[in-house]
Amino acid sequence: KETKTEEILNNNAQAKVNSDVTVTFTRTPNTYWYGNFVDDFGNVSGYSDAEKNRHKITNSNTLSVKLLKNEIGQTGGAICDIEIQNATEYILKYKIKFQDGFQWKKGGKLPGLGGGQVYAGGEDTSVGDGWSFRPVWHFYSGVNNNQPYFAPYAYYVDQPGTYGDEFGKKFTIQDNAWYNIWIRIKMNTGT
Repeated sequence: KETKTEEILNNNAQAKVNSDVTVTFTRTPNTYWYGNFVDDFGNVSGYSDAEKNRHKITNSNTLSVKLLKNEIGQTGGAICDIEIQNATEYILKYKIKFQDGFQWKKGGKLPGLGGGQVYAGGEDTSVGDGWSFRPVWHFYSGVNNNQPYFAPYAYYVDQPGTYGDEFGKKFTIQDNAWYNIWIRIKMNTGT
């Protein structure tokens, strides 16, 4: 039954490819269903049944995502793709807060942007047919005065290492504080 619903929603969303979208999550507090996701973001793929049961709209018009302990990727977090128009510049803005008592472990990736072959997981970028950029958070004992931190995380042609380039930047995170994430990607000419 759920698959049939998703197929109908996917067919209806095919024409909606985002160029400029603002989502405020001003819905009745409840589970953030797949249909809500499509209504808000358009052409969505990769949003699993397991994820939707951990996504809720709160009384403060906030999307709350529960991350599962000792799980990675879609199994314990949230992953989806939203189709966007080809452009020479992209801007993504959102706010994020880690609640009091969040159990900081190694790290995780936050929402970001990608184009062409959207690289991740140490994939070889040398072909130059795509890119991705998203913030990450890390927590390692003995690093950054034992404080969690944000860092940029970019995949692009000629990047210096195997995994996303963090450009040597660290931004310390405090529990229960809102952070404004502002990402601007400007394409070069490729020449």
